[in-house]
Amino acid sequence: MNDIAKLGERVRILRVKKDLTQQELADCLAITKQAVSRIEKGHNKSISEKHLKAFSSIFHCTEDYLLGKSNDPKKSEDNQIMVVNKDTQWEVKQKLQKIAIHTPELIDTLVDCYKHLSYTDIQRLHKIMKIFLEKSN
Repeated sequence: MNDIAKLGERVRILRVKKDLTQQELADCLAITKQAVSRIEKGHNKSISEKHLKAFSSIFHCTEDYLLGKSNDPKKSEDNQIMVVNKDTQWEVKQKLQKIAIHTPELIDTLVDCYKHLSYTDIQRLHKIMKIFLEKSN
């Protein structure tokens, strides 16, 4: 399997694990849904460095992992891939509601952004939420 085909396979797997649609991923990259589909199917002959870096950032993994040159997706020891699914988003939404953020649109925006954070950033966010919860009680 060539690098582009492996990239497509891994992008699809990681996108599904993050519970993103092709359209949502396309929106993050400022490309079309059809472009994401072509990438996932391995139909592109190449991929720009810009898009490869963007995929790496969105999925919190190395470019080598995306291209199949490594089987280790981790960027570093403290920047692991964390699958954020709808259940995790629900938990975050509940925590945000407890800390008295009563604007539904803001909560939805924060929950949507949550799935694009690195493992380290998610851990930091959880610590901040814990502090707010403790102070609000």
